[in-house]
This record gives sequence, structure tokens and C-alpha cells, in this order.
Amino acid sequence: AAVIVGQDVFLGTDSQGLFRFSGGELTEISPQGPLVNDTFHMALQENQIWIVHGNFSGSYNPHPLDSYGISRQVEKSWQNIHYENVFNAKSLGRVIVDPNNPTTVYVCSFHSGLLEIFDGIPITLWDHTNSGLEALDNTKFSVPANYRSIRLRDATFDSKGNLWSITALVEKGLKKRGASGEWNSVNLLPEIGIVSNGLGYSNMVISDSDEIFVGSIVSGLIGYREINGNSLLKAINTENNLPVNDVRALALDADNHLWIGTTEGLRVLYNAS
Repeated sequence: AAVIVGQDVFLGTDSQGLFRFSGGELTEISPQGPLVNDTFHMALQENQIWIVHGNFSGSYNPHPLDSYGISRQVEKSWQNIHYENVFNAKSLGRVIVDPNNPTTVYVCSFHSGLLEIFDGIPITLWDHTNSGLEALDNTKFSVPANYRSIRLRDATFDSKGNLWSITALVEKGLKKRGASGEWNSVNLLPEIGIVSNGLGYSNMVISDSDEIFVGSIVSGLIGYREINGNSLLKAINTENNLPVNDVRALALDADNHLWIGTTEGLRVLYNAS
């Protein structure tokens, strides 16, 4: 919408706020704030707050895909990154701060892959063409042949600087990007059964001893660890006293107890290692 007041034209936009056109110049006059009022995830990085606005349904369906950017507050000033500057990555749903590099953050897209941001500027979008990430297999789902969707739900760092991530709807959904840039994958089928059971994952946490825990929608709690060249993959579900296999939140406390939030109640796994 637009309105003329005296010699000025005020222009309201659907994504960038209010502008004033006066004397041949266009000026943004909106009060500072996030790009969108709907906040999906927040992360703190020293003196900065990062906010993403992507979302998905309760059954982990990101459609209709949204096209929002990233909101960032630096020392009480907002320096937002608009959608056209994030390589058109859609459904941004998680921010990960790099503990080894205070100028770098990563953002998970539940459709486009992993966005790397350095010093407030997006520099790389990791997807199925330039990384170990995988798009869902079109032959196994009723989607068009040219449809590409990388359902990257969460990522976090271990003590060695490796970046672990979890992708829905692929066999090898657990990924590790080494500190030197190499990618490795873990096959989750032994615990999730079929690819469609990996419809969605809630979040990922890693203990101080580098045990990895992931909450799933169908298979309960999935745990993974690598020790002396050997790996162990294990799921905990209703047979192990979870009230339901739909795990929606995980958190490790200072005593290494894992708090498990399900759609039907809370459980605690003591001495999670």
C-alpha cells in the first residue's frame, strides 16, 4: 500500500517495512526489529542474537515453503539478512554457532541444505551438489522427478570440531563434516527400519564424550558413538519405557542426564553415556 502526505509518498511493503519517498530519495523509516514477528529458533553468539523464521508442520512437512531471511541483533542494532542474500534457501529452521570460530554460524534449511555465514555474510550453501548432504530419493516418494529437497533438521559440533547433522527421509541421515572438510555418513536403517520412518527428527545433542543423541518421530531416541574405530548405533523406544516413540526435544544437563521430551510426557535417561 502507499499513501501521499504533502510532498512525501509512504510505501508499505510485505517484507521490508515502511519507506518514504521524498525529494527523489527513498528512505527506510521502519523501527528496527526482526524481519518477521514469527520466531522459530534463536541462538546466541557472544553479543549477537540470531533468529530464523522457517517452519514446518507437526508431521515435519515444510510446505508451503517460506522465503524469509535471517534476523540478527548486534549490540542492540538490527542487521537483518534478506532472503535474496541467503542463496534462496527456504524454510530456515535452526541456527548453530561454531564454538571454534566466533565469527561463523551455520543455518539449517529444511529444504535447501546448510548455510554457512561468516562475519554476518552468507558465503556458502551446502547441498547435494557440493557436499555429503543428500536430497530425498524421488523414486521412493510421490514427488516430481525434478524435485530436490534436503530436509536438514539440526546440526552441532563435537569436541574435535566435527560438524554433525541429521537429515530426514534419507537412509544415511546422520552426517559428519570433518574439521578438514571431508564428509562421512551413518546408515540409520538398522534402527529406523525404512526410509519413510525417518520423516523427521526433533533435534540433536552431543555429550562431552561425543555421544550423539537424536530425537525421531517414529523410532524414539537414537544414539550413536564412535570409539577406537568402532561405532555403536542404538534406539530407545516404548520398549525401554518411553511413553511414545515421537521424541520432540532433547537436552543434556550438567550431570550427563538426558532429558527426553515426547508428545506424551517427559523421561530422563540417567548417565546417558
